[in-house]
Amino acid sequence: AVGTKLKILSVHFFGSKWEIEVELAEDDIDFIEENENKM
Repeated sequence: AVGTKLKILSVHFFGSKWEIEVELAEDDIDFIEENENKM
């Protein structure tokens, strides 16, 4: 989506592996609502 950002919640390091928790922070909510109104 346009303007979508990843918000990092937490990062863990296990020996040789990284585990990253992310959350999508949508900045294009207005864009989605405009499309729904046209349908």
